[in-house]
Amino acid sequence: MQRIPLRERTDESGIHICRKHVRVLYGYRVYGPYDPERGHRFNPHKLLIEPYAKHLQGNMVWSDAHFRLPSWT
Repeated sequence: MQRIPLRERTDESGIHICRKHVRVLYGYRVYGPYDPERGHRFNPHKLLIEPYAKHLQGNMVWSDAHFRLPSWT
């Protein structure tokens, strides 16, 4: 596993990983303020799914943790 920081941008952010014939598993963690009144709901403890993903790996087991607010609120 490797963490690759992305530069902050105001439009779309991305990274190109070129590995021919190799599947790469990845997700996003975002850091920032938790301020719902201003539209900010950052939580670095959550792994975000790529919105254009064509396949998800593994099984999803739902729990209350998926719906819990961050402890710092």
